Amino acid sequence: MVVDDDQSVRDIVARALRSEGYDVITAANGRDALERTSRRSFDLVFLDIRMPGLHGLDVLTLMTAGRPTTPVVILTGQADSDTEERAAQLGAFAYLKKPCSVREIVEVAERLITAN
Repeated sequence: MVVDDDQSVRDIVARALRSEGYDVITAANGRDALERTSRRSFDLVFLDIRMPGLHGLDVLTLMTAGRPTTPVVILTGQADSDTEERAAQLGAFAYLKKPCSVREIVEVAERLITAN
């Protein structure tokens, strides 16, 4: 699942993952993502931090409480070490800073999905 309030980011990440054969669902905000994760499990979640409504770190906290084994990758333009450290403490498996390459996204997905 790709969670980002920016449709162009959702589309780019989803397209990159689909081109590698992954099934991808997208969500435009944290509430939608939490609703989807309450109904089914996902092999991997890419999650933005700054979104309207629920902050990404709050979504991460709730996601990892409900499904602690689902790898969550933070994909954000908010690039600071405090936020990265907090995300890791809350259970994020990786932290990618926007803009990042499609190759980085695919490599992280392959590594985390293969590991789980």
